[in-house]
Amino acid sequence: MAGVVLSKEIAEVLGGKLFGKNKAALGIEIDSRRDVKNRAFWALKGKRDGADFWEEAKNKGAAFWVATRRLSGSGVLVDDTLEALKRIAYYLRKRMGVVIGVTGSYGKTTFKELAHWILKDWGFSASRGNFNNFIGLPMEMINSRSVDAVFEVGINSLGEMDELEWILQPNIGVLTAIGSAHSGNFGSKDEIFGEKVKLFKRSEILLAPSYLEGYFKGLERASLRRVLFVEPIERKKVDLSGAVYEAKNFLIRDWKSMKEYKVDVGDIKVSSLVDLSISLALLMGILHVLGVPFSELEKLVNFESSARARMEVLKREIAEKEVEIVLDCYNASIETLLSGIRTLEKIAFNNQMDVVACLGRIEEIASSEKKVLIDSIRLLVCKSFVKFVFILLGNFYDDLVEVLSNFSNVEVVKLGIDYLDDENSDVVYRELKRWISKLEKPIVYLKASRAVRLEKALGLRI
Repeated sequence: MAGVVLSKEIAEVLGGKLFGKNKAALGIEIDSRRDVKNRAFWALKGKRDGADFWEEAKNKGAAFWVATRRLSGSGVLVDDTLEALKRIAYYLRKRMGVVIGVTGSYGKTTFKELAHWILKDWGFSASRGNFNNFIGLPMEMINSRSVDAVFEVGINSLGEMDELEWILQPNIGVLTAIGSAHSGNFGSKDEIFGEKVKLFKRSEILLAPSYLEGYFKGLERASLRRVLFVEPIERKKVDLSGAVYEAKNFLIRDWKSMKEYKVDVGDIKVSSLVDLSISLALLMGILHVLGVPFSELEKLVNFESSARARMEVLKREIAEKEVEIVLDCYNASIETLLSGIRTLEKIAFNNQMDVVACLGRIEEIASSEKKVLIDSIRLLVCKSFVKFVFILLGNFYDDLVEVLSNFSNVEVVKLGIDYLDDENSDVVYRELKRWISKLEKPIVYLKASRAVRLEKALGLRI
């Protein structure tokens, strides 16, 4: 188990200098404002040197420090605390057993949360939230309380995955999707795929949705030990309480041997509005690989995600009405935005509701992908019998304003706000309130990249 660390062992592994007594810690922490009791305080350097906050951490019960300068009490002196963090995670990886590494343009956190809901009863832990980069990943590995675990891995640009793979070395890999997220930092989706798949160069098995098979054609089959493709599962019903998926004739196909495995699980009920067609299929692939009975999927009827603002349903009284609001603004991509609008459209159609969609900008996407987004929204709206009100923030959706103004079932409002703060958030709230009061039975959808802070329109923090 990786969670217990000793100051003497850290010093020996890193070639650092031990000060004071050899002390044990139940994991590490880098932020003195969090729970640091009985943890090693790892003093990373950013705008401020974390060492400046050691006294605060010590007063809260931190076990010892790791820093680049000598501090009071027990600790370990190292040359570079960030490199030390990565090296200790790599060292502790040897104590772990089955490690499932999850990456993709989107769907990483959703899949990890879904998998952990089932696998926690089989001894697996999982990384928190989206702690998935070169700081968050090693932290979560060091703090893991189990031998077997699920970790998500995220990158923003070329060249980042090699080091993360060196640290994690997953036995089993899961590739959730290749899409537009961070596409502005890459030349093409093929380039995104090439970087993502580096995580699995030592994995015994990689699971991926079947629609990605075309990306694998450029790879030597010998470069990956075993690849299993899964067919997405159909979502046949969705409402505000969750969704029902039809898993009849579920198919897993081996890329190298072309052998197929067919399973009839029947209906799967999940208490989530996120479209899990792909994530559920990948989860079933994981259960197949681990030998976990598919009957465990019945537990998903009570699924609760710890991730805030991912198709999270809230109820608020606005304009003297109790309104359902779907908060989906932790992060954003073209694919997740379109999926969210489709979900809201289905719910609205089945319940004779109107959709008020407040959309903020999507960060780091290529201009070509933006055109795909606009065309897709236009196509969805023109085929729908649902009334839409689009409240569009900033100039990101300028081209969409003109396109949508031609439809009789659409109202469009443009607000000159790119990012919300304490001063302008009330402008967005008042516009939401105006439309909620005008419509008989509205349902509200809030979607934007995290940096927009769209949740502030409702006075929320995530």
